[in-house]
Amino acid sequence: MTERTFRPAAPDLPPITTVADTTALAQAADATRVAGIGPQSRPARAERATVPAPAPGSDPAVPGRGPDDTAGSEPGPKPVPGPEPVPEPEPVPVPEPAGVTVAEESVVLYEVDGAIARVTMNRPEFRNAQNSKMTYALDDAFYRAASDPAVKVIILAGAGRHFSAGHDIGTPGRDVDRSFDRRAGLWWDHVGESGAENRFAREQEVYLGMCRRWRELPKPTIAQVHGACIAGGLMLAWVCDLIVASDDAFFADPVVRMGIPGVEYFAHPWVMGPRAAKEFLFLGERVDAQRALALGMVNRVVPRAELAAEVTSIAERIATMPRLGLALTKKAVNQSEDLMGLQTGMDSVFGLHHLAHAHNAEVGADSLAGQDARSMRDARRASESTP
Repeated sequence: MTERTFRPAAPDLPPITTVADTTALAQAADATRVAGIGPQSRPARAERATVPAPAPGSDPAVPGRGPDDTAGSEPGPKPVPGPEPVPEPEPVPVPEPAGVTVAEESVVLYEVDGAIARVTMNRPEFRNAQNSKMTYALDDAFYRAASDPAVKVIILAGAGRHFSAGHDIGTPGRDVDRSFDRRAGLWWDHVGESGAENRFAREQEVYLGMCRRWRELPKPTIAQVHGACIAGGLMLAWVCDLIVASDDAFFADPVVRMGIPGVEYFAHPWVMGPRAAKEFLFLGERVDAQRALALGMVNRVVPRAELAAEVTSIAERIATMPRLGLALTKKAVNQSEDLMGLQTGMDSVFGLHHLAHAHNAEVGADSLAGQDARSMRDARRASESTP
């Protein structure tokens, strides 16, 4: 195995050293109930005896089966001549998931336990930095959970030491120039375009559009946050209905240092209030879990060792409620929040966000004002050491 050192995807974290072989990281998953999700496929649910109707955008490929043979087996004996009743069509078996292999291949894990679906970001070696492959894999997983009538609550978690260190701005798996089938809107493919035709189209789809899509998922969602929840990580937590944090969790949106007024899913004034949002953005400093609780940004803070159990307990209690009642209640609160300006506010700030990108690209080295994860980290440390 070749050992390599990569810059982290978030400005608040130091560089990390990892190895190419990350299979051991994924072996903690329960191979009988866990399946890796990728953007190229939307796997059928393994617990079902038959193949469900394909979801939009999926391309299932399950071997056929005739009345005299089973997929993957030798043909049976020839039938005895004579009149026989026409057999009922037999269901096509869905193979059990083969477990999870290399973490980079299965960037999102999906597990169902009773009425609860657990969606886990699985790039722990990069602190769950979100590339487009992960974004579309998350969309596959959320769509799968929404379509499953047995699932009533969805938990979003991160593998490894951190929930998510933000958008991928520097790992070997960064795929900003790769095309994916667009789902959140009708903007053109950004690949091959330049300037705003590239950045605006991509971020409208991958960042703002996807987060809005997930916020409207008609089942309760719970973010299980531990360690870093930075910039793009905030976006994933904020689209969830509840946020339960461990006592070692911390939150930050440091992108003002790039000249950018916050991340694309600009929910700051709604999740913590206007004055707290300004302080959060002006300083760009880490906010610990207890402070986040006081601001109303998270629902509960528990010891790290108890986090998964607490979130599961909450999900199990929510799952006893009627599905339609939960969906309508979620819609009622979301609509009220929208009437307070959430959607229109995000639209206006998204334009300011891209004004900042364009300005940076015009007067500087790039749309990020020449900043990278290391320079952002160093600037934060220097700021914290200033008397």
